[in-house]
Amino acid sequence: MMSKNPFEVFKHDPTEDNLRECFRQGGRVNQFDDEYEQYAVEFAVLQHYNARSDGDAAAMDLWRSMVAVFMEHNAIVEWCSEDESTLNVSETDRLWTRQIVHSELNVLGYGPTFAGQF
Repeated sequence: MMSKNPFEVFKHDPTEDNLRECFRQGGRVNQFDDEYEQYAVEFAVLQHYNARSDGDAAAMDLWRSMVAVFMEHNAIVEWCSEDESTLNVSETDRLWTRQIVHSELNVLGYGPTFAGQF
């Protein structure tokens, strides 16, 4: 039986099909993980960001497809406000994660954009 926790899918066999099966079996699209201090969709987006930063096309494709599954299932994203998008914060600040996720989702074609963003 497939895990109903997307973070378990990420750890053991991260594929688009496995994530779809996780959700088909009742997995939580908006799963929050205390260890990572982030939502599963944020984890997937940050993996895409890291792959893009590293120039790893295969990993980018994998995580792009996983992000698409989350977005198809209406994952909740904590979008930044226009004011929040301009703040300079520490990498340990939750807003930093939200800024990166917002920006990367824009790269992937999702969400609101702002002039002069990030």
